[in-house]
Amino acid sequence: MQSKIFLKWGYTVLLVCIVLFVFSGEVFAGITGKITGKVTDAKTGEPLPGANVVIEGTNWGAAADIEGIYSLDYLSSMDYPD
Repeated sequence: MQSKIFLKWGYTVLLVCIVLFVFSGEVFAGITGKITGKVTDAKTGEPLPGANVVIEGTNWGAAADIEGIYSLDYLSSMDYPD
């Protein structure tokens, strides 16, 4: 009798662990953001490759690629001020 109860609890714990593992990615996926853009010269409109883009008041930044495009990934709302 005890072994059946233990087995039932074992399956229940295993099922709960699997559900938490499967859905944990969904929870954490929603807490990050992304900032992207293109840096261009104000007069000519030409892209500025290698330009540095920094969020003021933080250490977060990125360099623009050859086409002037930059991307700051995996930002949380705590990473930069309003």
